[in-house]
Amino acid sequence: MNNIEMKEEMFAQVLEKAKTCNDSLMEIIHKYDPLIKKNSIIDGRFNEDLHSQIIIVFIEAVKKFRIIE
Repeated sequence: MNNIEMKEEMFAQVLEKAKTCNDSLMEIIHKYDPLIKKNSIIDGRFNEDLHSQIIIVFIEAVKKFRIIE
């Protein structure tokens, strides 16, 4: 197993755990927060409501995530 495969497998495990464990979910949100913040900017200004909405949708997507092998 190469380094990339190992990272993918570890990330998949964290995603599965995030469905039931808030700490794992927060870990994923923290990892993607810079991207979420980048996409929460409208007309050059940070939009807190949009940021919150993106996080809600992100959490819903994690909860629905399924690994297909």
